[in-house]
Amino acid sequence: MGNSDLMSFHQSFQDKVENLSKAVSSDRPRGKNAAEDMLRLFQTTNPAILHQYTALLGSIASRQLVQSLNKKDNRVDIHSIEDLAFWDNKYQMGNYTFRRKPREVIQKIMKQSLQVCAVMRAPKHDRNGQSHLMLPSTNLEQRYDRQGGGKRVICRQERFADQPSFKCATGVLIGKRTILTAGHLFYNNGKRLKDKDILNDYRFVFNYRHTNENRSLHTEAKTRYHKAEEVFWAKEVRLIRYNFTQDFALIELYKDVPWYDLKTINRHAPAAQKGQPLYMLGHGLGLPMKYSDEAKVQRMLTKDLYESNLDAFQGDSGAPVFSARNFHLTGILVGGQRDFTQYTEVGCVISRDPNNPANSFRKKAIEKVQRMDAINEEIKKLKIEIN
Repeated sequence: MGNSDLMSFHQSFQDKVENLSKAVSSDRPRGKNAAEDMLRLFQTTNPAILHQYTALLGSIASRQLVQSLNKKDNRVDIHSIEDLAFWDNKYQMGNYTFRRKPREVIQKIMKQSLQVCAVMRAPKHDRNGQSHLMLPSTNLEQRYDRQGGGKRVICRQERFADQPSFKCATGVLIGKRTILTAGHLFYNNGKRLKDKDILNDYRFVFNYRHTNENRSLHTEAKTRYHKAEEVFWAKEVRLIRYNFTQDFALIELYKDVPWYDLKTINRHAPAAQKGQPLYMLGHGLGLPMKYSDEAKVQRMLTKDLYESNLDAFQGDSGAPVFSARNFHLTGILVGGQRDFTQYTEVGCVISRDPNNPANSFRKKAIEKVQRMDAINEEIKKLKIEIN
């Protein structure tokens, strides 16, 4: 059985489909005859050809659907934004929302990225005050396959499916040793974790990113251990809020972060406004840091929350969301819709498009952001000193 047999069947199949379409639109007897003609084609064709053709159609359909759903996914590896061509393309497409020149934008965002960390529960062998942490040996596809009992869960065409991934969230420095992140991270089955468990089990890992197109990670030489000087643990739980409208936590690290830059993260910005352009830095799906933009404030929900259409995923909880107008910190991501759409024809899942409600589990694209101005009010009211 060669390609000529497959092409011959394909041509016959296309002819029958065209005849059936024309017949159905004209009259019922012709439609019945055309349907019987197509049935005979399937009955007289070698089953091996049918199997191969069906597999080919499934592969094409899978590829086309994934490409369709991913075409508006604005996430890129953080190192990608250092390429001026990345910004030239945005400018040509009319998606450049910044008021400064690309070189200034790059410099500002790269400095901000140094203030962002992955928040994770350390493996048992890396706890008890050890400052090193082993990065995952599994990629995104393998990680979800394990969770699915060995069955293929993530479609292979899913973006970043071959990048390292492990369970984590995101946080941002708002002081020399103070991390702001989502409050729900420290709850389990509706119950708040004890402070001692948070101090013992959680690690705050800076610079978990790819540094170039070769996907080099920040690790100790020839190992999978993240650089020790970039791994921190907590000294004190300053504040945790997790209720209907509030979802944030303030964690004090055991020492100052040497590269903290007070001017880089401006948390005292005016309240976000509807239509304000946004960008985000985060570790969605436990991946190395991603930059995401071309999003806006969709609407104000409460005095504590607003909605956006950011490309956000599980793992982006606590990720800083900035204004593309002035680089101010407008809030942190705290919730949203489900990450994946089940594509049953090929038995795997693919990420939904936040700008296309038809491809998502909800009628609206909703990513909730905890407003920074509301967090500041709470800090002021409780007279919490940010170290």
